[in-house]
Amino acid sequence: MNLDRLTLQERVLAGAVLKRVGNATVNYALAANGDRIYNDAPSDATVGTLVGQFQSDPKQALGYMRQNLLSIGQDKNLTPAERRDRLGRYFDAYSALTIRLDHAAFAENDNGNVHQGIPDYIPDGFIDMGGEPSVTPSLRHGREQIKVDKAAVYSRYRDTLLEILGTDYPDTSDDRIKQRITRHLMKAVYYQLPYDHSPHDSESESEGVVNLHEMTEGVCRHQALTYQVLAQACGLTSHLVKCHMDGGRHATNATRINHQWYFIDVTNPDYSTTADGARHWQPAAHKISGAPKAGERYKLTNPHSKITHTYTIRNDMYWRMAS
Repeated sequence: MNLDRLTLQERVLAGAVLKRVGNATVNYALAANGDRIYNDAPSDATVGTLVGQFQSDPKQALGYMRQNLLSIGQDKNLTPAERRDRLGRYFDAYSALTIRLDHAAFAENDNGNVHQGIPDYIPDGFIDMGGEPSVTPSLRHGREQIKVDKAAVYSRYRDTLLEILGTDYPDTSDDRIKQRITRHLMKAVYYQLPYDHSPHDSESESEGVVNLHEMTEGVCRHQALTYQVLAQACGLTSHLVKCHMDGGRHATNATRINHQWYFIDVTNPDYSTTADGARHWQPAAHKISGAPKAGERYKLTNPHSKITHTYTIRNDMYWRMAS
């Protein structure tokens, strides 16, 4: 990773990961000639450690960066306008640094290999190849491949992410903060990437590679992948889940909030109903005993609508990184 290309804000966030601190501050000393020497910024000697930390536990690294952004949103020494401006600059740095680390830790030496199984973390350039073992598009029944361009995804959901990261959470536990973030993300994906209800074969919609961020409508696999990328951006522990729902192929997520796992279904939300018959969106987030494993079966009932779905986990997937 080229340190010369890092902005000041990227250096601050990288330093926070190395020092494992959650308060975005510019820690520097003045040299004799008046130049600033940044004490916590990465150096040629520590960049390998930074990349290694990110590769071994990207969730932890992103969590420290998230805390830095949250600290800006809660800084009472800044005016609201100053907070918004500073948060915007640091969010752009966060996006750029995440992508740099993704490529340094996961993509640079992958050489376009095809992988089987669902990764714990989705890097920039990730391509979901679907459930077919062949890499030849003509043998994959027209099922499209889905590419993740994080810069574009972050740009599309920038307002949502800035609202989450810029929210002041006074006197609120870490559990409650993560629950509110999870709920916000589920609702944003459900409404900003609405389900495509047009008649189609869910396993053969189009061919080639499609960019996730360019989709104006999608089905469960597009919604689940979008939620996963955004959840990671907020420093949450979350996994893609491939399953059968009520007998049909489906894609969902599982998110861990501290020690409790939740089964997340963006595509099939719960709904509460008011006295006048109006329906109001509610999250379909169900407590489960642990991270879903292949072969496990869940029968889950939404508390408001009382609608029950049965999920059988399969977790089969083929993926690669963009060359």
